[in-house]
Amino acid sequence: MIVPSILSLDNIQTRHVLETFVNARRVQEQSTGLLSTLRVLTQSLEFNVKTFEEIVSRKALRVGLDRLPDEILLLILGHASTTFSKALKLSHVCSRFRSVALSSPRFWNYVVDTNMSDQRLTAILARSGSLPLTVNVSTRWGKVFSETQRSNFEKVLTESGRIRELNFTDMDTGLSQQILNSYSSLQLPTLLNLSVEYRRRYPVSHFYDSWTLPNLKQLKATNFSPRPTLATNITCCSLKYMSHFDIHDMAHFLESASSLQDLTLEFFGIRDSIANNFSGVRSPLATNTSIVSLNIQVLPEASFSAQTAFLTHIGDYIRFPNVTNVSTRIINPMHTNEELESTLPFVFDVPLLKNLAIDVTQCRIGSKLSLGTVLRRAPQCLTTLSLKTMDTFLRLDPENDDQRSVHPQLRTLRFIECNTLDQDFLEAVRADSLKGNIEIERVEVYDCRGILEQNLRDAFPNSNVFWTP
Repeated sequence: MIVPSILSLDNIQTRHVLETFVNARRVQEQSTGLLSTLRVLTQSLEFNVKTFEEIVSRKALRVGLDRLPDEILLLILGHASTTFSKALKLSHVCSRFRSVALSSPRFWNYVVDTNMSDQRLTAILARSGSLPLTVNVSTRWGKVFSETQRSNFEKVLTESGRIRELNFTDMDTGLSQQILNSYSSLQLPTLLNLSVEYRRRYPVSHFYDSWTLPNLKQLKATNFSPRPTLATNITCCSLKYMSHFDIHDMAHFLESASSLQDLTLEFFGIRDSIANNFSGVRSPLATNTSIVSLNIQVLPEASFSAQTAFLTHIGDYIRFPNVTNVSTRIINPMHTNEELESTLPFVFDVPLLKNLAIDVTQCRIGSKLSLGTVLRRAPQCLTTLSLKTMDTFLRLDPENDDQRSVHPQLRTLRFIECNTLDQDFLEAVRADSLKGNIEIERVEVYDCRGILEQNLRDAFPNSNVFWTP
């Protein structure tokens, strides 16, 4: 028997190791190739699955839209089309969208403006059928109608039986005189709302004087007092003044408005001499017994004494004896003026007042509102009081309590965003009401920093309380 030498054994072992390594390397290369192939197959499969899902989704959506009733589809399209341009784009998506859109006049019933292009205005008038129209009349930067604007206005007037709301914005003497000369005897039988806004201090041309407006119910006039010809049937009116005006004209109009129920008076930046506005006026100048809701808004100027005196004069000359609801709002006072803020609700004599809301908005920190003054001036029939004062300090002024003869019969007291409110003030309010043997039935606090629900319940233990943070 031949015995292999040690050298031969070493060679055999080395060869075996090399073969094992080579085989392992070959297996690794094959595995890498297989993994690469598997990765490609996986990506291809994912793409095919995604494509399949998209195809299925589109088909399912198409099937869903096909099955959707026209009425429901129209509601969806109407919700998405907030402007005429969007409505036009939606109507071009597919033949069904266009068919459904064109079948509905309401889908095309957008506000008509004399500044529109002729094509757009014509399309709205044609596609909106016989539905009521809202019309804005303006000339942008021009003083009078351009040819296109005049043509558009005349096209709108051919549909005068459909005009429900008519707004004249940014009027001046030239445009109003042009309308008066060219359209002095319009008949608008379905007009319910009319708004006319003049720029400051422009001479007013009452171009509507000879118009026939038998169903006019709501009127908004800016920087002028309307003629009594508009007062016949209106139930809601807003008069806004940003410069001086003639108190005689205002009084004459309001006295003629025998159907008027809701009146808003806005005074912004009134600084003119009181003597010029009220010279020769006899008190009282006018009385309106139909108005039940009065809203007063004031943007004070730096001269608060003149502002307060101005408003006091108005209250002396115009009477609203049957008003039961009053809301007042003072916007962005430049300085504190507690007298104006506390007495504004009672500029006019309101003996039947039941509901009062006071809002002091965007005031400077440190301004004050005297709740004591409000309660002293309020009639006994007042049952609901709402206060929104932001950063205005509320105070009760108990030292002046001897000036009060009766306590209002408050049933509901509401605080809204009164950020200076605290429990001590609430307890003082309850103690004050108890002096008149009155327990406030309901106390509501909305968004008032620093007041917790338990504070409210502790201050008014016998009242129904409502609190939101």
